[in-house]
Amino acid sequence: MTRLFLISSFTIALAACSLSEDVSPFVSEPGGLLETDRTRYNAQVLRDGHERIKFDVPFVAQNPTGAPLYLMGCNGPHPPVLEKYVDGTWKAAYDAVIQTCQDPPHVIPRGGERADTLRVIAFLPGQNALPTFDVEIEGMYRLRWKIYASLTDQEHPVGRDPLSAEQQLSNTFEVY
Repeated sequence: MTRLFLISSFTIALAACSLSEDVSPFVSEPGGLLETDRTRYNAQVLRDGHERIKFDVPFVAQNPTGAPLYLMGCNGPHPPVLEKYVDGTWKAAYDAVIQTCQDPPHVIPRGGERADTLRVIAFLPGQNALPTFDVEIEGMYRLRWKIYASLTDQEHPVGRDPLSAEQQLSNTFEVY
């Protein structure tokens, strides 16, 4: 009887732990395609006539596939979108203002990697300026980077066949 009680207690405790850690079906942990260099970042709030938030998120995109991967953009790849976990769902917290021209694609060769940094500099609500940061600063975040497995054609290449949603996500991290 005691043994059955212990097994039942252990099973209930294990289930509770696994439920508390599962914050989203798309949470990816270190070891994925995109990895940040830390699990916590300190955001600065600048008050110099406008209220802005500023912090950097260095990351690496690895290509474990047997084929090249492609990033589209102008004067470099478009930066990833910073997403925050809010009320049970992931919400875009920062999306950089970018130029709209189309350069040739940026390639991550098979087995290669690309290191980059998302520089978050955004205006807090009420500043009448872009880009904005419209969520509470403290919380759990991740990066989402649009990565393609193929191109439309060689003459005017545009990304085709985006990787799955899970493959475009970084590990989660805190901002405070």
